[in-house]
Amino acid sequence: MQEFGGTLKALPGTMRYIRLCPVEDGTGWHIVFETPEGLVTLILVPGKPLRATQSASADGWNAMARPAGRGYYAIVTASAAATSRFERIVEERIDWSRSESAS
Repeated sequence: MQEFGGTLKALPGTMRYIRLCPVEDGTGWHIVFETPEGLVTLILVPGKPLRATQSASADGWNAMARPAGRGYYAIVTASAAATSRFERIVEERIDWSRSESAS
């Protein structure tokens, strides 16, 4: 998390899976959390700029990507409401201010 530009204050759920995976001409962390609402995927993509928050949904899945740290993160859940709730938890539990001073 520190290399990505953030400080983890608390896990946003029970970590079930973490793996470095291919993303956008590089690699990012693919993390699956168990939450009271079900499984949530958080993908951390370092070093890739994202100008604005983006969202999409299809076939019972909802996703959003938001600039943060030295890259962006993406959240994938089964509904827009679950994505929004998990996004709030991520913003509460990860301090992205390190990216300002560490860049």
